[in-house]
Formats: sequence, structure tokens, C-alpha cells
Amino acid sequence: MKKINKILMVCPTGYGTTKNGRDLAEAFISLGYEVHLADSDCRPLMQTLTPKFMRSKLFSEQCRLYFNERLLTQCAMLRPDMVFAIKPVNMFAETVNAISNMGILTCSYWIDDPLDFDRSVIASAPFDIFFTNDRGSVANYARHGIKARHLPSAVSPTLFYPLKTVAPRYSLSFVGTFAECRRDVLNQVVVPVHAFGPGWKKHTCSNDRVISMPEVFGKKTNQVFNQSHINLNVHTWNGVGTAMNLRLFEVPAAGGFLLTDWVDEIGEYFTPGVNIETWRCVDELNDKICFYQQNPTIREKITASSREHVLKNHLYRHRCQQILDDIAC
Repeated sequence: MKKINKILMVCPTGYGTTKNGRDLAEAFISLGYEVHLADSDCRPLMQTLTPKFMRSKLFSEQCRLYFNERLLTQCAMLRPDMVFAIKPVNMFAETVNAISNMGILTCSYWIDDPLDFDRSVIASAPFDIFFTNDRGSVANYARHGIKARHLPSAVSPTLFYPLKTVAPRYSLSFVGTFAECRRDVLNQVVVPVHAFGPGWKKHTCSNDRVISMPEVFGKKTNQVFNQSHINLNVHTWNGVGTAMNLRLFEVPAAGGFLLTDWVDEIGEYFTPGVNIETWRCVDELNDKICFYQQNPTIREKITASSREHVLKNHLYRHRCQQILDDIAC
């Protein structure tokens, strides 16, 4: 296998967009690799300036074409050893093949499994190496002739860390995009929950027990984790997937206490009651909310253990090393 020195990371680069690629890039740089970014959301100037109501039906395809042309030009100029694409829905198969023909290793990472599998199985097919965030999806890819490797989510300690001067403001908080299944859970919680994220203000009704809050990104997300006595987590897999979402790593790294719904991968990477706390039904969730509100010492002990565990095992530099090990096999 060709030695990897220079990496081109293909991912969104704008504020408020998926940050996994940028976090991986930062981690690779910290390990001594030369890393360049290619913005998978880039658009021609005219398309960027065109208001949504004036965009034609060809708008998305024109943007994709522009991105693919720019990516090929960037690859030809940089000649990276590896192109690593995060959720490459905008990359044409012909583009991936052309990059491979330049002698460049192509890798992709689907970060939303098991959701959107129909698109992911098509997008992943042309790549030399493919990673998924969900171990349970590996067998599904195999049935389509694709060898998927499991790569869990992780966290960047430069983005999520304890804030010494911040005082708690929220008894219970939830950070994440609105979903009906999430609202159903939060409406059954014994204490009203402050919900931060896209869609909550739009979809919260007057009779909901949810307190809708603004969207938060970056430093503001870290601040909410620090300001909350208990941070709730509700996955959107609806029992289909096994993957841990970003909250499993971000909240502990921030020094916050996380109370998360159970997914199967938790048992592989954490020890419930020691460095994580979980719930499997709403009754258990409410019991544990009451328990940890009344027992801050126990809550703080788990919080400290959880942060130590995540920093030792679940940073993006750990995932970078796993990527390199898988490439070497």
C-alpha cells in the first residue's frame, strides 16, 4: 500500500455544517500529516448569490457539476496520497474513478447510518475503502457487495472542554435537530426540557412540555453542555441502528453529565453506571432524572469518569489511527 503523507479531506466547511471532516483533518494535522480541505458544498458565484425562490430545477445539479470539476482540478494540482470524503453524496462515481486513475487512494465515511441507506450504498460503491459509523450496517453493505469498515464517531477536545467560569442554568437540556420521536420522549419527561437545535421553535406546540431554544453550534454547544445539570440524548434510529451519535463523546469531553438512550454499541465502548448512564424506556428515564438530580455527588463521579474515558479512547486522533491501520491491511 502506498505511504500516506498528503490528504485531501472532502467535507462541508461552512459554519453550522457537519464538522466530522474538519475534526478529522485537524487530528491528522496533529499527527504530522499534510491536510487540505475541499468544500463539498461549494457553488458557482452566480448560484451562491441566487435567492432560493429564484433557483431553477437544475440548481442542485449545476452545483454538483461545479464541485466535481473543482475537486478533479484540486486533485490534479495537489496530487494527494489519499482523498477522504465525508458522506460523499455530491461526488459522481466518474469523479471517484478519475481520482483513482490518478493513483490516489479514495476513502469515504458515511456518518448517518443506518439512515438514508439507499443513497449511501450507491455513494460508497466506487471508493477503494469505505467506513460506516454503524456496526450494524456492515452486514447490509456486505449484501450489496461492499466491504464496509466500522468507524465510530468521536470528539475534538479543542471544541468540547469544561468551562470553569460557567454556572449551571438548565436542569435538563437536549441539543439536536427536531424529530417527532424526540418530541414524543421529551414530552413525557417529568421536568420540562430546554431543547436546542434546528426545528424546535417551528414545531413546538403550546401544549408541549418542551422549552424551545435557539439553534446552537460550535462554542455555544459546548456552553450548553457545561450549563446543564443533565444533558439528555435521544437517537433517531428508532431501534434500527446500533450506532452512537456525537453526543456520546461531546458531552463527556465538555465535562457534562449525559443521560442517553441505549444503543447496542454503548455496551462495546462504555460501562453503564461507571462512565456513562443510559435509559431504555421513559419510566427508567424519569427515575434516573430524579435520582441524579437528588444525588449530585454520584452524578459528578460518573461525569469525571466519563470524561477521562472519552479523552483516553475516543478522540478523532484515535479514529485517524484506526483509518491508517485499516488502510495498511
